[in-house]
Amino acid sequence: LKHVRIVGLMVMGPTSMDPGQTEAAFQKASELLRTLQADFPCLSELSMGMSYDYPIAARYGSTCFRLGTILFTE
Repeated sequence: LKHVRIVGLMVMGPTSMDPGQTEAAFQKASELLRTLQADFPCLSELSMGMSYDYPIAARYGSTCFRLGTILFTE
């Protein structure tokens, strides 16, 4: 696609709310990005982590978080 530039991966953690499963998913995503960067060095973004799991995502190198609930609810 001529006007599309892929810059990384976007990952959502499992819906189980189990921190162990979330950590495993984010670790795999981080490893996958590093593997892909060997052939595609332009990949620099790793978007993962939402209001309830962003601290885990940060440990695995997330460059973007989706923080709606934590910002817009009481």
